[in-house]
Amino acid sequence: MLIDFNPTIQHLFAGLIWKMEVDTDLELLFIETRNAENHTVAFSSFNLKTGENYFSELVLEEKWLIGLEGSRNEMLFLHGYSSPQSPEHKAVVAIDAFTGKQVWADYNLSVEAFTTTGLLAADQRFQTKKTVLLDYQTGKVLQKPDQLHENFQQIAYPQMLFLPPKNLIDLIVDEIVGEICSLNYNPYIIIS
Repeated sequence: MLIDFNPTIQHLFAGLIWKMEVDTDLELLFIETRNAENHTVAFSSFNLKTGENYFSELVLEEKWLIGLEGSRNEMLFLHGYSSPQSPEHKAVVAIDAFTGKQVWADYNLSVEAFTTTGLLAADQRFQTKKTVLLDYQTGKVLQKPDQLHENFQQIAYPQMLFLPPKNLIDLIVDEIVGEICSLNYNPYIIIS
C-alpha cells in the first residue's frame, strides 16, 4: 500500500507497518514493519520536519524475533524475544538513529524504562531481577540506581479509523488494505 504523507513523507514498505515510534526531541519517526511470508522484521527512520529517510527497511542479523522498544539520545533501541512462543523481551540492541548502524548490544538485559540519566535495564540471568542504569550511547553501566528521578516521555497511541477523514482522502494514492490508524503529533498526522 502506498500512502502519500504530503508534503513530507512518501514510502512503500515491503511488509505491514507493525509499530511506529516518534522521538519527540529529535522529531524522528521510527517504523517497524513485518513480512510474515519470509519472516523478516525491518526498521526505518524518517525526519518528520524534512521527510528525509535516514535508513529504510533495515534488517538485522536476527530477522524475526526482534522489535522496536523506543528511542532516546539519538539511539533507536530494539528488543529481542526470549523464545518464538513467548512475548517476554530479552536483549537490548542500540542502533544509531541516523545511520542504522548497530552501536552496542547486550543479550542478557531487557529494557525496563527510559530515564533522563540513562536506560534502566534488568539482567535476565538471575531469578531475582538485578536492575542497572546504562549509558544510552555506550551501553556501559553507570550505576546500580537507588533512587531515580524519571522523566517519562509522553506516549501517544494511534486511533483506529473506520472511514478516513475527508481531509485525508486526497493523501491516499493506492488501495487501502486492512485497518487504518491515525496518530496526531504536533502539526503532523501519521497514518498507517
